[in-house]
Amino acid sequence: MRYEKYNDHPIEPIIELDIEALEDFYPLIKDVYSRNDLYDISNYYENGEFYVLLDGDDQIIGTCAYLIKDPTTVELKRIRIKKNLRGNGLGTQLIFFLEDKIKAAGFKTIILNTSIMRESTLKFYEKMGFEVTGKEPYGGIELVYFKKEL
Repeated sequence: MRYEKYNDHPIEPIIELDIEALEDFYPLIKDVYSRNDLYDISNYYENGEFYVLLDGDDQIIGTCAYLIKDPTTVELKRIRIKKNLRGNGLGTQLIFFLEDKIKAAGFKTIILNTSIMRESTLKFYEKMGFEVTGKEPYGGIELVYFKKEL
C-alpha cells in the first residue's frame, strides 16, 4: 500500500468511500451535506493537501486530507477507509502519515470534527490523542470537535 498526493485520480472511488462512510446517518444531514470539495479536489485543497491510499493493484482504498486554517493550525478532512478494510490499523496509519506531513510543514495544532453518532470514530480519535473541544448541532445531527497539539 502507498499514499499518493491527489493528482487527477478517478473521482468515483473517492465518492464511493465518502458515501460508505456516511451511509448510516446521511439521511439525517442530506439537506446540509455537500461533497463540493470532492468534485474539485485540486482547487478546494489548494490551501492544504489531499492524499489517496492505494492498494497493491492501484485501487483507491482510503483518503485523507487537511486544510490550513491559520499559520499553526490545520483541519483534518475526508479521513476514509474502505468499509471492508476497517479495523486493520489503516486508519491509524492514515493519521500517523498525515501527522508526519503536518509536522514537517511546521504546523503545531490539528483540529477536526465528526458526528456524535459515530461512536467508534469518536473512540478512535481519542485513542489517537485528540481531545474533545466542543459540540454543536449540524443539520439533524450533533458534531463533536477535536483538537491535538503536536
